[in-house]
Amino acid sequence: MERRLVSWRFTTEDLVKRNDLEAIATAMENVTVPHTWSVTEKYENYMGKGWYSTVFSLDEISDVVRIEFDAVYRDAYVYLNGKMAGSHISSGYTPFSVDISGLVRRGDNTLTVCVDNSFSENALPYLNHFDWACDGGIIRNVRLIEKRACDIKECRVRTFDYDFLSSSASLEIRLSLEKAESGVDAVPYSLVDSDGKLVVSGVIHVSADGTGVSSVRLSGLALWSPENPVLYTLTMECEGCSKKTSVGFRELVVRGNRFVFNGKERILRGVEWMPGDNPGCGMAEDDASMERHLEMLKDLGVEFTRFHWQQDDRVFDWCDRHGIMVQEEIPLWGSPKSVDDATAAIAELQAKEMISAHFNHPSIVSWGVGNELDGSSLETLCYVSVMYGMIKATDPGRLCSYVSNTIHRESVIDAAMLGDFATWNEYMGLWYPDMTDHRKGLMDVLEKCKGMPLVVTEVGLCEPAFPGGDEERCRLYEEREALYRDCGLAGWIYFSLNDYRTHMGEAGKGRFCMRIHGSVTVDGVKKPSYDVLRRLLHGNIE
Repeated sequence: MERRLVSWRFTTEDLVKRNDLEAIATAMENVTVPHTWSVTEKYENYMGKGWYSTVFSLDEISDVVRIEFDAVYRDAYVYLNGKMAGSHISSGYTPFSVDISGLVRRGDNTLTVCVDNSFSENALPYLNHFDWACDGGIIRNVRLIEKRACDIKECRVRTFDYDFLSSSASLEIRLSLEKAESGVDAVPYSLVDSDGKLVVSGVIHVSADGTGVSSVRLSGLALWSPENPVLYTLTMECEGCSKKTSVGFRELVVRGNRFVFNGKERILRGVEWMPGDNPGCGMAEDDASMERHLEMLKDLGVEFTRFHWQQDDRVFDWCDRHGIMVQEEIPLWGSPKSVDDATAAIAELQAKEMISAHFNHPSIVSWGVGNELDGSSLETLCYVSVMYGMIKATDPGRLCSYVSNTIHRESVIDAAMLGDFATWNEYMGLWYPDMTDHRKGLMDVLEKCKGMPLVVTEVGLCEPAFPGGDEERCRLYEEREALYRDCGLAGWIYFSLNDYRTHMGEAGKGRFCMRIHGSVTVDGVKKPSYDVLRRLLHGNIE
């Protein structure tokens, strides 16, 4: 059983100093979670601790009771009935849970969460070195989970060993039960297609530690793709507990300097959306705001995009259903230039949480380990190498990359060349003012990473740092599309769909502080460059 905890009370007053955790302080105001204080006029410039409190009631206490948070930005300290229950620090965009089985009681229970969004050198993003909003709060859904020992806790599916001539592939299913001492030795499963027709059924045998794994070979499969995002449904049943997950059969691999998707060469092209731009909800993105932007991406013809930081499951559920391939990244952006052991440990933890939470989404085809560090430094090279190895060992079926803004420099190697494909945030003549010969600059980078695909992971115009407005953005997009096609790039992502809220912004103040980098305003108004992108991405080049 699970239920969302939606109605909370909020204050910035320090309840620990008042020794008043169980009481609903009179200073608290009613809020609805997901929530961020950073889009309210009262708290739009506030950074520090915020306190949330809610009350839930239990008639009976199950074997396992926990609170699941889809994301809290950033450091979270969780109390139940006045006692510390757990914490989650250094990571503001990954899901986590707190087991409250030993603290919960029958009747009313008071759940209190302290959230701190202060800039920190012991977290990612690091200090103030990130180009998006620093929205504090319980920014995604919270659920109260009540489970029996025999209930299914997690399920991980992997598809591999494709034969496209026979439309066949292998499916591996891994599961874990809530507790090892469940008394369950087998879990039945079934896989049905999008019409509800049974494809295969079987049994997963459960070992003494409460885990199980099973593999099956399937043929006659319909493949998932941007044009036809076919999903199957896997259902597992365990003593009345049913758990479902979507399965998409698709393969993206690298061969030489090209991508091969479902057995055929493919150029990956798209636009990046920067979430949290809506001044009304910010990073506590509601369904309407989220879907409006995703629908724009699909309307533009986007088949591949990236996110600078970890997103909600709802985003990837949508991409699964509608056919957008994604690289999801940890928010290691710009600094520290030299990744020390402590930062590397936080990065590894975030990567593991990210992969664990989103492993089953067919839309996610690549993981990203960082963005715009010093790609030629020994520290970055070592960091990317170690992270690449860890991620590939954890998830060998997906690609992995590091996003570079230094690969064009005169160095023998750049960290972008240590991934499955090379990347470049390409701002020739803009952030790289000396690169005025765009064709030569691009060909030099292609030669440097010869033998592997090159993807331009960002290209666009940032106002007011660079003049010309949306007219110049249109011209730049037209020019780059022709150049990239002519030079044979493996893919490119325009930046960005939208103007976006960021504490680094040059325009606006408070919750309206933003960067003018997009083809859609924060009010949702489409600029002329939106139509240019749509024409280019749909392949209509004049």
